[in-house]
Amino acid sequence: MVDAAIARDGRALVDPRLRAVDADVRVPRTQAEADTDVRYFTAAGYDRVIVAGPRSTAAADEADAVAQRASGLDGAVAAAQR
Repeated sequence: MVDAAIARDGRALVDPRLRAVDADVRVPRTQAEADTDVRYFTAAGYDRVIVAGPRSTAAADEADAVAQRASGLDGAVAAAQR
């Protein structure tokens, strides 16, 4: 999950680097969306959840979800490619 504010590439809604990773990507625009996304990934039993940005990180903290914190978009893309 990458906060919408850091997932954009100019006018594009989603940075091309996020489209290129082999992962389910969520780009929450609000804290409520981030909270919902974290709960969904946790309930679905995803082995790995990567969060970047203050909203997504806060959502993972609130839910006590096991999530890998990434520093910005570059960090999230690098983590997803590992």
